[in-house]
Amino acid sequence: MLEVKDIIYKIEDKTILNNLSAIFKPGELNMVIGPNGSGKSTLLKIICNEITHYSGKVLYDGGVLSKKDKLNIAKKRSVLSQQSELSFPLSVEEVVLMGRYPHFNLYPSVNDKEICLLALKRMNMEDFRHRNYLTLSGGEKQRVHFARALAQIWEQPEDTCRYLFLDEPIASLDLNYQHEFLRITKEIAEQNTVVVAVIHDINLALQYADKAILINMGNVIAKGSPAEVITTENLFAVYGLKCRILQNPDSSFQYFIVE
Repeated sequence: MLEVKDIIYKIEDKTILNNLSAIFKPGELNMVIGPNGSGKSTLLKIICNEITHYSGKVLYDGGVLSKKDKLNIAKKRSVLSQQSELSFPLSVEEVVLMGRYPHFNLYPSVNDKEICLLALKRMNMEDFRHRNYLTLSGGEKQRVHFARALAQIWEQPEDTCRYLFLDEPIASLDLNYQHEFLRITKEIAEQNTVVVAVIHDINLALQYADKAILINMGNVIAKGSPAEVITTENLFAVYGLKCRILQNPDSSFQYFIVE
């Protein structure tokens, strides 16, 4: 389980996150939503220990993150950033192998390489393994980096909780790959993994999220199930949009339309 307690983060006199608390459990796809500049990516950076100067606590399995062994955490936690760009002509396989770096010293084992191939297959990218990464499209590169993130946490003891953090992971993907990506992410969550994803698309959050947290100006506006969080009142309060929440007659999913 992942818990953030009373997080306050400021840059000079500007409050970015204001006394924010939340619990993220394995088995659930948690989506963080809100407008640009609301503090979503900042929250993710604090959870990932990229930002360390803040008030409050981040707890992994009940233990304070700042006191955890960094290598041990790296073996079971992976991060897919909004921009994961590389400027070296590595092969796709070599990029995915980066996810295994915490698991070996000098040279990867046969098992490490097999895991990378499995991760590429999971993303339907195995035919790209020998391609020059720099020749790929933006969406293809993002899928390779997701394979890298999966390879990092692929093999864990059964009782070990894994952590996967995603910052706007589908922004550069075609529509079909957006849904494939989120279906895979949901499957990963069900395998004893805490998944926290920052996302802008409200309708995708309604369809795929198990839990949602709506942030605006560093404050939690609502948290709970998507139906509890994504309401006409909350969308108007945060985005200034008059809209309706509708029920898909052919499924359990809801969706919103602007009036």
